[in-house]
Amino acid sequence: MFGRFTEKVERALALAQESAMKLGHGYVGTEHLLLGLVTEGTGIASRVLQGQGVTEEKVTNKIQELIGMGEETNIEPAGFTPRTKRVLEMSFNEARRLNQNFIGTEHLLLAIMRE
Repeated sequence: MFGRFTEKVERALALAQESAMKLGHGYVGTEHLLLGLVTEGTGIASRVLQGQGVTEEKVTNKIQELIGMGEETNIEPAGFTPRTKRVLEMSFNEARRLNQNFIGTEHLLLAIMRE
């Protein structure tokens, strides 16, 4: 599955991990995936989210409000939460359902929305 991600999804996943580190979270949750999609800036999901008024600042503020913030760290998060893993699997299923060979940001966003 991981070999089927587009470069934009890989970039969004890296940004999600960076966001988790900046927020002082020891895991990568679906909230970080959403933040990664918004921050990525050029994929279909980012454009859709921006078109709906979703910004990096708004998502970050909501994460801080709902979950809180730890101390920023250089230590990589321990890994994906079970829900995040499920969303990644669902994104693969979304791509297959739409007869796509690669998992794009739109498939990841659809999976997040379905979850």
